[in-house]
Amino acid sequence: MAFAQTIRQQGRAFAGTETKKGALMSAPDTNTKKQAKRHKVPLLGMFLAVVIAIAVLIWLLTSILMTEPEADGPIQSEATEESESVPAEGAGNGAD
Repeated sequence: MAFAQTIRQQGRAFAGTETKKGALMSAPDTNTKKQAKRHKVPLLGMFLAVVIAIAVLIWLLTSILMTEPEADGPIQSEATEESESVPAEGAGNGAD
Protein backbone atom coordinates (compact mmCIF):
# COMPACT_ATOMS: atom_id res chain seq x y z
CA MET A 1 0.00 0.00 0.00
CA ALA A 2 2.82 2.40 0.82
CA PHE A 3 4.49 1.63 -2.51
CA ALA A 4 1.36 2.55 -4.49
CA GLN A 5 0.99 5.76 -2.51
CA THR A 6 4.60 6.73 -3.23
CA ILE A 7 4.08 6.08 -6.95
CA ARG A 8 0.98 8.28 -6.95
CA GLN A 9 2.87 11.09 -5.22
CA GLN A 10 5.71 10.85 -7.75
CA GLY A 11 3.19 10.94 -10.57
CA ARG A 12 1.70 14.12 -9.20
CA ALA A 13 5.16 15.63 -8.84
CA PHE A 14 5.92 14.93 -12.48
CA ALA A 15 2.57 16.38 -13.51
CA GLY A 16 3.55 19.71 -11.92
CA THR A 17 1.64 19.40 -8.63
CA GLU A 18 3.23 19.97 -5.28
CA THR A 19 5.28 17.31 -3.51
CA LYS A 20 5.31 16.55 0.22
CA LYS A 21 7.64 19.47 0.86
CA GLY A 22 5.40 21.85 -1.07
CA ALA A 23 7.85 22.71 -3.85
CA LEU A 24 7.04 22.37 -7.50
CA MET A 25 9.35 20.34 -9.67
CA SER A 26 10.83 22.75 -12.20
CA ALA A 27 14.17 23.88 -13.51
CA PRO A 28 16.20 25.77 -10.90
CA ASP A 29 17.34 28.57 -13.25
CA THR A 30 15.14 29.56 -16.17
CA ASN A 31 16.78 32.45 -17.95
CA THR A 32 15.33 32.00 -21.44
CA LYS A 33 17.42 34.76 -23.04
CA LYS A 34 20.61 33.11 -21.80
CA GLN A 35 19.41 29.68 -22.94
CA ALA A 36 18.53 31.00 -26.40
CA LYS A 37 22.00 32.52 -26.70
CA ARG A 38 23.67 29.24 -25.68
CA HIS A 39 21.61 27.12 -28.08
CA LYS A 40 22.14 29.27 -31.17
CA VAL A 41 25.31 27.55 -32.42
CA PRO A 42 24.16 23.93 -31.84
CA LEU A 43 20.82 24.64 -33.53
CA LEU A 44 22.61 26.26 -36.46
CA GLY A 45 24.88 23.21 -36.73
CA MET A 46 21.92 20.82 -36.74
CA PHE A 47 20.16 22.93 -39.37
CA LEU A 48 23.29 22.94 -41.53
CA ALA A 49 23.63 19.14 -41.19
CA VAL A 50 20.03 18.66 -42.33
CA VAL A 51 20.54 20.98 -45.31
CA ILE A 52 23.69 19.10 -46.36
CA ALA A 53 21.93 15.74 -45.98
CA ILE A 54 19.02 16.92 -48.15
CA ALA A 55 21.44 18.27 -50.79
CA VAL A 56 23.33 14.96 -50.90
CA LEU A 57 20.06 13.04 -51.16
CA ILE A 58 18.85 15.20 -54.04
CA TRP A 59 22.22 14.85 -55.83
CA LEU A 60 22.18 11.07 -55.37
CA LEU A 61 18.61 10.70 -56.63
CA THR A 62 19.21 12.91 -59.67
CA SER A 63 22.43 11.10 -60.57
CA ILE A 64 20.65 7.74 -60.37
CA LEU A 65 17.56 8.85 -62.28
CA MET A 66 19.44 10.75 -65.00
CA THR A 67 21.74 7.90 -66.07
CA GLU A 68 20.64 5.98 -69.13
CA PRO A 69 19.70 2.37 -68.55
CA GLU A 70 21.98 -0.31 -69.94
CA ALA A 71 20.88 -2.26 -72.99
CA ASP A 72 19.10 -5.54 -72.42
CA GLY A 73 20.96 -8.67 -73.48
CA PRO A 74 24.65 -9.46 -73.81
CA ILE A 75 26.97 -6.93 -75.36
CA GLN A 76 29.43 -8.47 -77.86
CA SER A 77 32.72 -6.77 -78.43
CA GLU A 78 35.30 -7.43 -81.15
CA ALA A 79 37.46 -9.46 -78.74
CA THR A 80 34.55 -11.78 -77.97
CA GLU A 81 33.78 -12.37 -81.65
CA GLU A 82 37.40 -13.20 -82.49
CA SER A 83 37.84 -15.57 -79.58
CA GLU A 84 34.83 -17.59 -80.69
CA SER A 85 36.31 -18.27 -84.14
CA VAL A 86 39.73 -19.40 -82.90
CA PRO A 87 39.69 -22.94 -81.41
CA ALA A 88 41.35 -23.56 -78.09
CA GLU A 89 44.69 -25.33 -78.00
CA GLY A 90 44.31 -29.11 -78.15
CA ALA A 91 40.70 -28.90 -79.13
CA GLY A 92 40.56 -29.60 -82.78
CA ASN A 93 40.20 -32.77 -84.70
CA GLY A 94 41.27 -34.97 -81.79
CA ALA A 95 44.51 -36.25 -83.45
CA ASP A 96 46.93 -35.58 -80.64
